[in-house]
Amino acid sequence: MSRNFDNLLAELGAAIGIPELCANEDNICKLLFDEVAVSLELCEDNESFYICCALGQAGPDANPAQLAALLDANYLFSGTGGATLGVDKTSGSIVMIRSERLSALRQPQFLAVLEEFVNLAEFWQARLLEPFTSAEQDAPTDAIQDYGARV
Repeated sequence: MSRNFDNLLAELGAAIGIPELCANEDNICKLLFDEVAVSLELCEDNESFYICCALGQAGPDANPAQLAALLDANYLFSGTGGATLGVDKTSGSIVMIRSERLSALRQPQFLAVLEEFVNLAEFWQARLLEPFTSAEQDAPTDAIQDYGARV
């Protein structure tokens, strides 16, 4: 367990009204923001952590235009705000994951990072429910403009 991770979770809990917020024995803290289930997971190095969420299902018959849009969003993080989109080959889940170093992140920056992550997850969850066509390659790039670019 990392004292920095514990402190970050405690500060987050105080900010969102859950004073007893902490990680479980596997160093994972799960939260639900509206319809977005977010997992905060301490890495084995105890120096960084992941912010993760499942966005939807790709399935065996995944639309190639949908997968191309995910790849396009990953390019230079243009549609992900610093996170990475991927497909879990075991479950078929489309996931968004962002890695952060504990030493570089304090409140209120962490709240801003988490808010941006949740906003983008909401965008992608809604976007993945819409029909995709091969002509829609610029839609993910437009998404980041709604929330600002990571600098």
